[in-house]
Amino acid sequence: MPDATHIPIVDLLKKKQFTEISEIYRISAVISGTQKNGDPYWFLTLSDITGKITAKIWSGSQASRYADTLKANQYIQVQASVSVYQNSRELTVSDFQTVPDTKVDPTLFLLSSERPPLDMLKELEQICTRTLTFSGWKNLVFSILHDQNIRAGLLRSPAAKAMHHAYIGGLIEHTLAVAQLCMRFCDLYPRLDRQILLAGAVCHDIGKIREYPDGAGSDISAEGELIGHITIGLEMLEPFLRQSDLNEMQKMHLRHMIASHHGKLEFGSPKTPRTEEALALHYADDLDAKMAGCRSVFTDFSEPEMDDHPLRIDRPHPNILGSSILRFGKTLEQIDLKNDKKILKKGVTQCSLLSKA
Repeated sequence: MPDATHIPIVDLLKKKQFTEISEIYRISAVISGTQKNGDPYWFLTLSDITGKITAKIWSGSQASRYADTLKANQYIQVQASVSVYQNSRELTVSDFQTVPDTKVDPTLFLLSSERPPLDMLKELEQICTRTLTFSGWKNLVFSILHDQNIRAGLLRSPAAKAMHHAYIGGLIEHTLAVAQLCMRFCDLYPRLDRQILLAGAVCHDIGKIREYPDGAGSDISAEGELIGHITIGLEMLEPFLRQSDLNEMQKMHLRHMIASHHGKLEFGSPKTPRTEEALALHYADDLDAKMAGCRSVFTDFSEPEMDDHPLRIDRPHPNILGSSILRFGKTLEQIDLKNDKKILKKGVTQCSLLSKA
């Protein structure tokens, strides 16, 4: 539940009644330096779900005694004064106390999925229970999903830093959607091996658990930056493959699917898809990422009506649709044609491809 006593940063930036505060915020960045007189200073970027504000710690304050211990992604309770510098509101911190992650409501500070992550994980497990009849794939997938570190990471991690599913629960939301799309592909293209495709969907992004070890809102790890989630994911998968009763060709096929799921070498895949299942996994991953990216681009805009000019957003993330993206109003759906009644409603259920997944 939201904390009714929390002072949103947007209020600090816009309302003048705040002069002194004691409040918990998340540290997005820490910069330290030295003044001309040789005294140290620290500039923090504090954030919550409503925005960011600069907070300064000056030498000689109580806060300066422990400022060197501060780092990004920590939560701190600051005692600070609110002032204006160069037409922008900022905080001057007199003292602070660090706050354990377990003592805060993360939804006050970080975007989160609209669905509870645990509900999505349970839905994914239900799809696996229905679909995986071959013991080798069933045992492999559930040994991965029941691993406590992987399970916690799936629930906590984003699927990306910015472009798509960049929030708490984003990774499990994306994984579930990719699994659903893959199952629909199998309905349309029955040549596909449904079981290995589902295993690939479950495993394709597990490397992002270590790429974003501090969860949503954090920077990419050094391991993620230098090695990448595809290689990390293959490494994480290997102990489970060694303990499985899959044959070597099945193991090789799954490794190939994960290695090639970005589709192109320039997009980070060490190999391009060479099997039908690898190709299907790549397009499911790419489609869900792009649809989620489009959704995030238009989050702050009202839906246009059917007769309106389309919304146009220039220079969205280049991996979505290039230079610009447009959003037209949905076609209205006419109902009750039997009685010739001209009743129109928003076509909100026109596309139900995933409704049975």
